Amino acid sequence: MRNFEIVDIDHAEKDVYYLAGYGAIMKSTNRGQHWDFTAANNDYFKGMAWINALEGVAVGYAGLILQTKDGGDHWEKVAASGLPKNRKCLNVDMNMQGDFVIAGEHGFMAFKRAGASEWRTVRPFTDKDLRALKIVNNQDVLVCGNGGGVYLVKWPD
Repeated sequence: MRNFEIVDIDHAEKDVYYLAGYGAIMKSTNRGQHWDFTAANNDYFKGMAWINALEGVAVGYAGLILQTKDGGDHWEKVAASGLPKNRKCLNVDMNMQGDFVIAGEHGFMAFKRAGASEWRTVRPFTDKDLRALKIVNNQDVLVCGNGGGVYLVKWPD
């Protein structure tokens, strides 16, 4: 039994699953029969993405962006250069190349290519909260938001 809100679940590979929620990210290596806390804490984690059981990224509502390469034993902050300070993040996606996209309240979206030093934000195309996103290919991101909005967004040049 958990005493905190859980808002996201992801399947990394085979029997490995992750949960994100208020104050923590948890990991199960036996299809959800037992859960352990990872080292990520101190934010309301709203979304995460895993490309395998070791490599993942998570966003906190207050704007914290964390990345792990060891299944959650250690997390590093992803540099926030180029991002507004008052951002409210609701979800994240990453691809095998190491590109990141984050989405949040009031149409907030930001993109970061692997190896880039700064994030690129796009002008909001909606005032609705953007809650789910998926990198489709090297140029497009599919985004869903409040009010039933579904958008195909081009990666900024």
